[in-house]
Amino acid sequence: MQTWKMNIINKLSEKAKESKEVNLYETANELGYNDMLIAETQDIIDGFLEINHNYKVIKSNPTGQLTNSSTAYLIPTIVFRELDLEEIARLNNLSKIRKSKGFSQSKLAELSGVNIRMIQKYESGERDFKKALVQTAIKIADALNVTLDELFIRI
Repeated sequence: MQTWKMNIINKLSEKAKESKEVNLYETANELGYNDMLIAETQDIIDGFLEINHNYKVIKSNPTGQLTNSSTAYLIPTIVFRELDLEEIARLNNLSKIRKSKGFSQSKLAELSGVNIRMIQKYESGERDFKKALVQTAIKIADALNVTLDELFIRI
């Protein structure tokens, strides 16, 4: 991973120790990365969440805002928020296993026959995967070639 991305991830992690919410673009701007490419955002999000398991991503202002750079970039505001106890209880290994298999959420949706929005909700903890229909959980487990236990046991 490029150094500037790691700098942002490390700074976000420092801020997370002091706050329940941290803003990706504010942090990037503080470090002088005003022209951060939107295409690189997902790498930074994934890197931060790898280190800070008790945070989730809140993407607000989806239409974005113009940066103050010489080129007009439209960027969304991305905030990381610490999970509350109820959200932590709903976490599962779905995202971790899916990524280890090299699948995108859309690929998993295609292979399992489960709607991509539902997969996103299960991974984010918005919906409790432990309360999913058994048929849905089995479809996902089969598509990932893992057992149901592997999906539900916290690693």
